[in-house]
This record gives sequence, structure tokens and C-alpha cells, in this order.
Amino acid sequence: MQDQIAARVRAALAPVLGDDALLELDEPRFQAEFGRRFGDHLGPVAAAGPRWSYPLRLVHAERYIDTRLVLVGDAAHGTSPQLGQGANLGLLDAHSLARSLAESGDVAGAMDLFARRRGPSNRFYRSASDLLTPFFQSDSVPLAILRDLVLRQACQTPFVRPMLTGVLAGLRRGWFSADSLDADGRYPL
Repeated sequence: MQDQIAARVRAALAPVLGDDALLELDEPRFQAEFGRRFGDHLGPVAAAGPRWSYPLRLVHAERYIDTRLVLVGDAAHGTSPQLGQGANLGLLDAHSLARSLAESGDVAGAMDLFARRRGPSNRFYRSASDLLTPFFQSDSVPLAILRDLVLRQACQTPFVRPMLTGVLAGLRRGWFSADSLDADGRYPL
């Protein structure tokens, strides 16, 4: 819960002044800016350590596999938080890696299978996150109104709604393809 609040604070404050300017504010000015953005609904806020910056941007490793090393989750492909996919993608990576190791006769084959299984999905979520980030992290009122109108309509459109559900469930492999659930509506383990 605390990490979620911290992420929201960073996302909300960073566009105000830019990361460097915000970090350099003295304590009273920082508290004033914090209060302006969030009001007092979080209660009193006190520094627990030095300030730091975590810009929300697309991050992904050039390769996920190397000699005696496999990157999964945020270590391989950090996404901006608006899709809520960090833990989801990490769990799906771990599941796919375990399946690949169990099904392959050797480690090299398992790594190739893992890369083929997770590559399309990770590319999709990377591009979706990169595309949507400006709509969620902008202070632009017109952009926020456009985002809200489009998402509201998309959620009410019969053929789009299942696609959005698949996005949130971590099932998308591309803009027009997805992993399917089993007959009971569960991810096939």
C-alpha cells in the first residue's frame, strides 16, 4: 500500500516542476507543493529519508537471456503503472520460464521457448504502456477529457470490452491476439 501511494505521489509531482527542480525544493516549499497537489487526505507527511526521483518511462532490457541469467518482470521490462501490469507480467514470465524449463530437454532450448512465449506479450505491453503514458501523466485537461471519453466508450463497446479485459488480465500478445482462458475462465497453468 505504501509503495502504491509513493508511486502516485511521484507520478503526480514529477510533471509539476520536473524531477530535478522538485528534488531541489527546500522542505517548506516541497510540503506546500505536496499539499497543493494532494490536500490533507493522506495526513501529515514527513521525510523518511533523502528525496529521489523515479521518472516513469519505458524501460526494457536489450535481451532477457544471457549466460546463466534470465531477467523476468520489472528487471526485464518495467512499464508505467497505468496498466497495472508490473506484478502480472512478472508472474506470467515466471510461469512461462518454469513451463519452458519443464518442457524442454535442455536449458538452451528452454530459454528459446521462453523467449518465443513471452516475447510477443512483452512487446505488446511495452508499446501499450508507451502509447498510454502521456494520457495518464499529463496535466493537460483536454488530454484527460479525451482519455476519459475514449475509455468510457471503449468499456461500453461489446467487441472492445473483452479486449480491454484481456489487457488488464495480462493475456494480450498483440493488438489483435491474446492467450485464451480455459473452459472455466482460468489462465491455463
